Amino acid sequence: MDIFKSLIVWIIGLCFIVIMFPLTFIIWLMVLPFDRERVVIHWLLVYQGLTLSRLIPIWKIDIDGREKGVRETTYVIISNHQSILDILLVNCLRYKFKWISKIENIKVPVLGWYLKMADYITVNRGNEESKAEMLEKSYRCLKRGISIMIFPEGTRSLDKEPKLIPDDT
Repeated sequence: MDIFKSLIVWIIGLCFIVIMFPLTFIIWLMVLPFDRERVVIHWLLVYQGLTLSRLIPIWKIDIDGREKGVRETTYVIISNHQSILDILLVNCLRYKFKWISKIENIKVPVLGWYLKMADYITVNRGNEESKAEMLEKSYRCLKRGISIMIFPEGTRSLDKEPKLIPDDT
């Protein structure tokens, strides 16, 4: 039964992306000259996430505590992360934020394209310069009233031992 449920989620998700990505791309092109902060694309992705989460019939999502987030206050939101669906569900919070993502996600079709279109922050975790740049971009976002969202748990390994990321130095 779990495999069947997983198939339903993936089929609905993929169909949704096939339909919505071209629309998102067209809107991105239209607002690109005017939307320096990429606010339009962020909110478009948030509402696409909300729509997709409601389209999946085997889910009932309840969000508790969202009201504790004070409007016009910036946050550094830190969460653990189990699957790609966590990204979808965090978007259901409907906060104004920039994602921080590992640089490897840029290479993932669709996900990487969305990261670039929304001008989310990426970091090469093994590169000190990249880490410093990520911190600087995050600081600038916070100063402009844009919260930051990050899954900092690192990389998993098959043997459940922590996997160290090599330092480029």
